[in-house]
Amino acid sequence: GDALAHPQSPRITSFLVKVASRCNLACDYCYVYQYADQSWRDMPALMDLPTRRQLAARIGEYARSANLPQLLLVFHGGEPLLAGPEHIVETAEWVRSAVPATTRVDASLQTNGLLLTDDALDLFEKHSISVSISIDGPTEANDLHRLTHQGGSSSSKTLDAIQRLGRYPAIYAGLIAVVDPSVAPDRL
Repeated sequence: GDALAHPQSPRITSFLVKVASRCNLACDYCYVYQYADQSWRDMPALMDLPTRRQLAARIGEYARSANLPQLLLVFHGGEPLLAGPEHIVETAEWVRSAVPATTRVDASLQTNGLLLTDDALDLFEKHSISVSISIDGPTEANDLHRLTHQGGSSSSKTLDAIQRLGRYPAIYAGLIAVVDPSVAPDRL
């Protein structure tokens, strides 16, 4: 095409990385674990080391070919902390090493918080990996859908994780929620 009509081709700038294909919660609305496509059962539980290395190399190749000034690397799951914070940091550092020096890598983690420890937060802060926690509101709202595999509440552990993360403002990336319309907005 004409360079003036299309000064820049669309580029991929966000990479959602599923390092764990399992989750330690059983949210009843989960599009992966609760519905017809159960192919996750045949996938490895965790992304192995050769795959993580290849991922970093391929993101590096793409960043170079697309001349990316910045990219977003989001660790997701399942529950990414099932892979361990060290694997998350290691993978982020491999990606940062693989991209050109002119490409900034903003790494983040989306977690339910149940496995989030101060040691993990120290490590994430040291390596500039921001953290966002999933919670669906106060206990009565959260526990409508976000339960453990045994049917128990996840709320208190998630609230503890949010308080813990609050002590790390440099990497605090916020909260996300699935809003149940039966819960009053002022309670959320």
